Amino acid sequence: MTILEAKSEEVAIRRLHKRGNRPRAVLCGGELQPKHYPRLVTRLANFIRTGGGTAIFALVFPSTMPMPEFDSLFAKLGLSGWKNGSYHRTTHMLRTISAPPDSPLGEMLNRGGNHLAKAYSMKALHIAKPGEFEAIYSPTDESSIESRVFSPTKIEDLKEAPIAFAKVGRGWVGYVGDVSNEEESRAVILAMLDLLR
Repeated sequence: MTILEAKSEEVAIRRLHKRGNRPRAVLCGGELQPKHYPRLVTRLANFIRTGGGTAIFALVFPSTMPMPEFDSLFAKLGLSGWKNGSYHRTTHMLRTISAPPDSPLGEMLNRGGNHLAKAYSMKALHIAKPGEFEAIYSPTDESSIESRVFSPTKIEDLKEAPIAFAKVGRGWVGYVGDVSNEEESRAVILAMLDLLR
């Protein structure tokens, strides 16, 4: 496997456009605001939808992306239901419900289910409304906000997801909202990159 880094918009566009030697997956670890990088966002959307590529938004992405641009980016990628949700730390559980194998959850479990933590605590910016089978980890009715400053508060919205994965056209979009780069999140990213089978 070859790993390449694009440090400019032009280099990223060229790499996504290259025929025959295009990447299978792209890890977006910083801000990617549609208003600042419209050509790159369009190229990335084509890479996913028609090219069958995988784009993963993780690492410092949730910390650096302005909230209005967060919603706009995912809408431009074909995920208009993905909106920024709450921001807090709690223990999240790997969803192990019966999911069709071709669903996003089924695909993630196939890509790395044996390597993913069953539960772990992470401070994350959540996706407010992931689609059915798009939430990979989620809080449970036992979950409460974990804070060193405030007393524990029950999580109210159990449909939010700190980690989500979705089918868009022929490709996939992954999101890891963990802002502390927990070790367990690294395994999630590797699974989204399809490197754990």
